[in-house]
Amino acid sequence: MAQGNTRAGSGSTAMTEAGFGTTPRTPLTDFIVFGLLTFWVYTAVRLALLVRDHARSRWQEFATSFARAGVEADRVEAARRRGFETNIVVPIAAACIFGIDAALVAAWFLRWIVLGADLDYTTIMSAVGSSSALFYAATCMLVVWTTQRIHAHEIAELAIRERGPESVGNHRVVPEESLVSRWEQINNHVALFLIVALPIAASPTVAAHLLLTGTTAAYVPLPALVCFVLAGVFHFWGTRLLGGLFNSHLSIEASHSGGGRPAGDRAPAAMPSPAAPAGDDGLEPYAGSGPFIFVSYKREDFERIRPVLRRIHTWGYRFWYDKGIPGGAEWDALIEEKLKGCAMLLFFVSRGSVESKYCRREVKYVDQLNKPILSLRLEPAELGYGLQMLLTQYQMIDSGAEDFAGEIERALKYMRLL
Repeated sequence: MAQGNTRAGSGSTAMTEAGFGTTPRTPLTDFIVFGLLTFWVYTAVRLALLVRDHARSRWQEFATSFARAGVEADRVEAARRRGFETNIVVPIAAACIFGIDAALVAAWFLRWIVLGADLDYTTIMSAVGSSSALFYAATCMLVVWTTQRIHAHEIAELAIRERGPESVGNHRVVPEESLVSRWEQINNHVALFLIVALPIAASPTVAAHLLLTGTTAAYVPLPALVCFVLAGVFHFWGTRLLGGLFNSHLSIEASHSGGGRPAGDRAPAAMPSPAAPAGDDGLEPYAGSGPFIFVSYKREDFERIRPVLRRIHTWGYRFWYDKGIPGGAEWDALIEEKLKGCAMLLFFVSRGSVESKYCRREVKYVDQLNKPILSLRLEPAELGYGLQMLLTQYQMIDSGAEDFAGEIERALKYMRLL
């Protein structure tokens, strides 16, 4: 079973970053160019529309499975509101504030710099200070809204992907450590940006004060130069942060649509295995009543185990893995049923699968049922959590073996599953 997906009992749902569809990444060029030219009005509006349209398109995909599963309308609506209804009032309000701020900046620049009006300290400081405060307020609104909406959408999507339509019930979402760690990093970056953005937004006010009081009379261009540099830092950092928030979610979707690993992870070494046969890959989980193999694995390892499953299929063996969980099924109950019904368990050993408590539970449960276990080692991994003692009584085949495919075939024949 991939990755561990739900936490049995307690009515909660544990999730990992897995099982998403794909969506093209969004280039940041237009944000960098038009965001700068429009004083971030373009950035706020475009980002809001991207997040909203993405959430809506993803919801259309999930709504179909809900309809097939016959989920109650009120539960479906609750799921939609939880992570797929994106009200863009806040970013549009932020765009309006950016627009007002741009008008203020243009007005005081035209009056005091171009037309050369009297440099009244109170009036100028009020105008410049208001511009700085408005810009920072709008920035906070946009950044916080983007972070919260993408987070809520990702959590809701993960829940549905991991549990199917049943996730739209009153289950408390309990993210696993990898997801929590990812969002901790994101929130830290957001917090750092907003902290640094405060003095950057206030820099024009400080520069105006220094200029009006004559503090920098000997270096008149210096305050303006510092402000321009800081504005550039703010613009590029903020654009990459906001675009990165959206694109990182899209990367998670793209990387997991085919069972891949999260974006940014180091690609694992290719697993030595026989060439896949042409035609149908035979990877549909077995749904009949005959003997079958239960496949326990970490979902991030799926691309590495795919060729092995294909070859096992060509040998005439049937297997079941978590792709066979229909929408609306009780995840833990179905896994227990499949473990009880399987003829043996095929455990793909990797650092990820050893760390997965759900994979460990599957292995230990099958052992308690006195059913055979065949382990295939994908990479060097320390067998902790009691697996070392448990698996020593069963055969383990290393992917680096000279006759890897032959050893697997002989092991399966020895178990007389056919």
